[in-house]
Amino acid sequence: MNSVMDYRGYRFFQSSYDPDEMGTRLSVNSDFWGTNISYFGYLLLILGMIFTLISPASRFRQINSLLKKIKERKKLVSKTSSFGVLVLLMFNFNAIAQDSAAVNEPLVVDAEFIKQQQIINSKPIDLEHAKRLESLVIQDFDGRFKPLQTLALEILHKVHRKDTYKGLTATQVLMEVMFNLEFIKNEKLIVVNHPDIRKKLGISGKYASYSDFFDLQTEEYLLERDVDLANQKPESKRNEWDKQIIKVNERVQILGSAVFYLRIFPVRGAPNNTWYTPFDPAAPYQSVDSLMPKFFFDYVNSVRIGKLTGDYSVANENLDLIFSYQKAVAADVMPDEDKIKMEIRYNEWNIFQRITYWYFLLGLGLLVVFFVQVFTVDTKWTRIANMPFLIGMIITFIIHGIGLGVRWYISGHAPWSDGYEALLFIAWVGILAGLLFARRGMAALGATGLLAFFLLYVSHLNNLDPQISPLVPVLQSYWLKIHVAVITGSYAFLGLGAVLAIVNLLLYIFQSKKYRAIIQLNIEELTHIIEMTTTIGIFMLTIGTFLGGIWANESWGRYWGWDPKETWALVSILVYAVLLHLRFIPALKSKLVFNSVAMWAFSAILFTYFGVNFFLVGLHSYANGEAETIWPSWLTWVVLGFLAFNVLAIVREKTSQNKK
Repeated sequence: MNSVMDYRGYRFFQSSYDPDEMGTRLSVNSDFWGTNISYFGYLLLILGMIFTLISPASRFRQINSLLKKIKERKKLVSKTSSFGVLVLLMFNFNAIAQDSAAVNEPLVVDAEFIKQQQIINSKPIDLEHAKRLESLVIQDFDGRFKPLQTLALEILHKVHRKDTYKGLTATQVLMEVMFNLEFIKNEKLIVVNHPDIRKKLGISGKYASYSDFFDLQTEEYLLERDVDLANQKPESKRNEWDKQIIKVNERVQILGSAVFYLRIFPVRGAPNNTWYTPFDPAAPYQSVDSLMPKFFFDYVNSVRIGKLTGDYSVANENLDLIFSYQKAVAADVMPDEDKIKMEIRYNEWNIFQRITYWYFLLGLGLLVVFFVQVFTVDTKWTRIANMPFLIGMIITFIIHGIGLGVRWYISGHAPWSDGYEALLFIAWVGILAGLLFARRGMAALGATGLLAFFLLYVSHLNNLDPQISPLVPVLQSYWLKIHVAVITGSYAFLGLGAVLAIVNLLLYIFQSKKYRAIIQLNIEELTHIIEMTTTIGIFMLTIGTFLGGIWANESWGRYWGWDPKETWALVSILVYAVLLHLRFIPALKSKLVFNSVAMWAFSAILFTYFGVNFFLVGLHSYANGEAETIWPSWLTWVVLGFLAFNVLAIVREKTSQNKK
């Protein structure tokens, strides 16, 4: 992919491979004039959309002028309104490890040895030594080089769904899993969500130990038959039991084979710069490289001595020996020390999880102040009340941007290449959109705060994998930075419009005869802001889609292939085009209809993003994580809830009109 061969005006594209994988199939394209004329047409389209935003006679500029007039009307109406009291409801969201080093001499099992073994097994590895160990470079199965700390966090999060265990860091836990047989057998590390699986294992709590999955007498794996039956079913036919069985089995396998993830030894002349674990008998160790397993087991022995005596000086020396070997053999492929240190800091900062609830509190605060302003005079007090939330939002936005920049630096590619990263980026662009429209109303910034909270919260659910991974071949292109950034950025503006529409529908529900005039002015103001954000969003979505056509032409020699993502991008454009043209249809030009459609229109974006990535198969299904393959039952209740919410807003508006 993205390796096109040009020859005498012809372009040869990688199309597919022969069934025996011994040959390749190419598609051929020769269309110099057609390509350049098409690209020129795309350029005119982009320029036309930009001109629409800045032209004094455009609808966009007209709405901007209307917003200024509405502010003056709001002040006039507010002076005749009584002071209203709002009740704030607070929401409370609330391969089996190897135990000892390789020793050729037989061990004499006596009382003193058993006592020493109990001491070693009862003590975790020293925290200070674990900190040194965190920066040891490993190679994952995708070929990425990263610090051991990252591997430890990925394994613990996959198995235990947390970043620490009983006060131990992920690195301390990983070392105990690898070299302390009693730890892996007895500690309740493996999360088991399904109650029927817990019953089958005979456990009462949420977590199970490794030994809980085996019959102590026959050593039979208790889930073996269930796993086989689940894997035999096509994904579309698996029920919740099957999916949970597969997930739990994966956690057991990861925990039992953790030592095989420890690929810390480069070998001279190995194919594709492959690194190996000290437990791999097939590793092509040669000459001095053959000493590396011995070096590692010497290190393990010294750690055991450190646990026993509290002196880790020998362990530190042996660890330094492994560091030195890595640098001597693989200096040309290893990441530099600064990048390794930055990744360790990135893991420790945990930026995106920490700012998730900041966005919620700041966005909620701004919306509370907005609702107060709906019923009161726009006084100096309310403007001052907005200030700490605004400053907090700006600071959080900057921290969010720094986190994206650090992830870009670590991964070496733009941080919007998979499902997890795209949500991070959309949340960031959403806050940027809110800041841009904050002058027109703080409700916009408050809405984007809640939108960012929702996106970040979803990004850290089990369905998405935050692991940094190499790009798939088709994404290894500069078009990733352009096409994907524009497309995902459009989702933020359209999402802002949907959240503001929900705010407007709330205003419809809570309006009364006493406050109808001021509420209607606020609804009108927010409706104009929704139209402006939607205009920007659909322009970005359209431009991004056409840029995707250019990328497709550069990668495959065709502009459009009716891939699911392409198709649903077109559907989304048409849905939002209808929304923006409702004002030309007399029966549908009311603000209530506009806000209702603006809320539901975002479902097209949600399916374009989540549905294509998780439910459908195509060239654009790049999301990482555990995807749903059937329509989840909870989503039906969410849709019904929004439908009831929308109907209630319609009924309240009709009732309010009749009381005038």
